[in-house]
Amino acid sequence: MQNSGNGLINLAVMGHFQCGKTTLVEHIACSLGALKTCGKVETKNTLSDFEPEELSRASSLSTSLISITKNNLKFNIFDTPGDLNFEHEIITGLLASELALITISALEGIQVGTEYVLDLIEKYQIPAMVAVTKLDKENAKFDEIIQQLNKLSSYQFLQMGQPNNTGPDYKTFDLYLQQQKITNDNFIETLVSCDDETLEAYLNGEQIQNDQLAKILTSAIKSQTVIPVVGYAAISDNAADHIVDFIINYAPRFKELSKFFRDQTTLPQDNNVFLSIIKTISDQYSGKLSIGKVLSGTLMPDTLLINQRTGNEEKIHQLQSLKGKEHINIDSASTGDIVGLAKLSEARAGDVLHTKGASELKLAGFPIQRGISMTAIAPKDQHDDDKLMMALARLSEEDPALFVERVDETHQTVIYGNGELHIAVTIERLKRKFSVSVEQLPIIIPLRETITSKAQAEGKHKKQTGGHGQFGVAVIEIEPLERSKGFEFIDQIVGGAIPKQYIPAVEKGIREQMQAGVIWGFPVVDVKVTLLDGKYHPVDSSELSFKLAGALAFREAMAKASPVLLEPISKLTVTVPVASQGDVLADLNGRRGKVISTQSVKENKWQEIVALVPTSELLSYNAELKSLTASRGKAQFEFDHYDFLPSHLAEKVPKAHQKLE
Repeated sequence: MQNSGNGLINLAVMGHFQCGKTTLVEHIACSLGALKTCGKVETKNTLSDFEPEELSRASSLSTSLISITKNNLKFNIFDTPGDLNFEHEIITGLLASELALITISALEGIQVGTEYVLDLIEKYQIPAMVAVTKLDKENAKFDEIIQQLNKLSSYQFLQMGQPNNTGPDYKTFDLYLQQQKITNDNFIETLVSCDDETLEAYLNGEQIQNDQLAKILTSAIKSQTVIPVVGYAAISDNAADHIVDFIINYAPRFKELSKFFRDQTTLPQDNNVFLSIIKTISDQYSGKLSIGKVLSGTLMPDTLLINQRTGNEEKIHQLQSLKGKEHINIDSASTGDIVGLAKLSEARAGDVLHTKGASELKLAGFPIQRGISMTAIAPKDQHDDDKLMMALARLSEEDPALFVERVDETHQTVIYGNGELHIAVTIERLKRKFSVSVEQLPIIIPLRETITSKAQAEGKHKKQTGGHGQFGVAVIEIEPLERSKGFEFIDQIVGGAIPKQYIPAVEKGIREQMQAGVIWGFPVVDVKVTLLDGKYHPVDSSELSFKLAGALAFREAMAKASPVLLEPISKLTVTVPVASQGDVLADLNGRRGKVISTQSVKENKWQEIVALVPTSELLSYNAELKSLTASRGKAQFEFDHYDFLPSHLAEKVPKAHQKLE
């Protein structure tokens, strides 16, 4: 046994959708003595899947924490989703851990989710091991998967043993290092090559002992020189005993934070507490539960810490060890440990809390980008509008990958997610957690009006009310400006045709009319207005008269100046497999996209495409991209500019025919 004594192992279980992650976590919990009998996904009684949305789909939708202590060794196990709709949850579990356990189905082999997590461990340099699952199924393969892995990745994947059989006759997976005499030369040669001194001894004909190989293996896992591969099948409650034994004996224990944290800051060598909030869970009844990782020091109940983001104090109440939905009070948490924290007042995912007086850490939150799946939502009960916004704010705390935008111009609430399932689950959680039922609506694209030629017009406001009347006349010329120049107002009044005190009112009336729209009811942009002439009455003229005159003049001039519509254009960045490039480019062309650059990435296996695409053409893009790339494509977009809406599309936009009040 290589490792012994006290210790901590933070482990993220990862892999493609439905490759056996939750089942493996359940069997690890059984092996560690946390369960007498393993639950099953199909019977909806596992430790890590407990939210109703997960139970109804028999699938993990969020990262759950299972903390188990055995013989003074504590495991913090993150069961992460396999569906990339919830990639932020996957990243959260990985970056909070120092070891990844990647599951691969012996039936399906390498899948999209496999490639994704392999990219993640390479990007963040997290040590890893692989468990090939479902070895008891017909047509299960083991050796072939290791060959596939070594072709796919630059890592050295090392087979750690051999199943007695595959298919229905599978019973055990025997680890080489538990054999008295190892007969697999490739296994020995791979390990000894990781240590120069041992390699020299081996080449000189010396017998290398298992203890030496075990020591090298632990070091090689930590340095990512090798990624060990074991096999497994859920044939009994103790089916994962050999995986647990392997982790206990050969996986590196916690000694330092993962590279993600180490790269960002240097932690002080003192007793100050630094706590990173990695996740929050919101509930309308039990409130907010935060999950935090102790970066340094020892955290205890009733401690006062400073929230680095807000500068305010946060009181740590009771610390909790989480076992799925079960919360167990604990007395303290040391460096590296991961704990539940109930009812923190302001803390949210990404925050750092620290001892008062300690220097701040420049620590970024976990990486998040806005997804490209979107929908407009509205409460079914119109009285629930404020309640909806409150609920969305709470859900956004729990799920930082959920972006919410209130578009005042279209009076719509738009939510963005990583896919259709992410959106659907969000809507279900709104109803279950906050009793807000919503309907999905088509997104209204906020267009703009502008002009393409010069025009002049007179605006005359005259009204007799019995006492003082209202009188004002403004003559203006309008002409187009370059895109994104906005608005320019020029005063060319001479001879006092309009007194100076009324000229700002003319401009105000024009600006208000531009904001309200003229032809179609969308804001007017990129127009230069020159005030040429006017008339006033010494008694009946007022600021209101000239504000209305300016608005009337602008409306009339707009109608003469060849008005057109502008649509928003987004900058889209897509990363796709090289084999899918042609299909993706053809699809972008069909969406009126203009490709502005392409470049090879990831050892020329992937292509990054940057294009300018009308935003309206991206409303359903996520689903099409998945179809074109077998779910391997990734995309993000951001607003870039406004450009002319083609006339055949503009003809379909209804005109407003507004009346000026």
